[in-house]
Amino acid sequence: MQLRRMEYSEHSDSPKAWSVEGMVLGDINLIVGTNASGKTRTLRVINALAELVSGRRPGLADGNWNVEFSDPEISSLHYELKVQEQEVKCEVLRIGNDVLLERGE
Repeated sequence: MQLRRMEYSEHSDSPKAWSVEGMVLGDINLIVGTNASGKTRTLRVINALAELVSGRRPGLADGNWNVEFSDPEISSLHYELKVQEQEVKCEVLRIGNDVLLERGE
């Protein structure tokens, strides 16, 4: 399974707001940018998501993930997770058009 698309945001209503919008990933990716443009932070967000979904991360990191994975055996897998103050506010998992998981607080 490969991460194909990612959107992420944190601290949406504050001066510390930060986001990644419309990130599309391929088989091989190169992330370039000037100093302090968010390259390392973007990689840390991807790593945090991997740790969360694999169960290797104790606790929850605040943020809003909206991601899409692809797999040869599945048309597409869409996952949305919103965490505030280390509590899940929304979580949705879809495969194709089928909702497999949907929960709020």
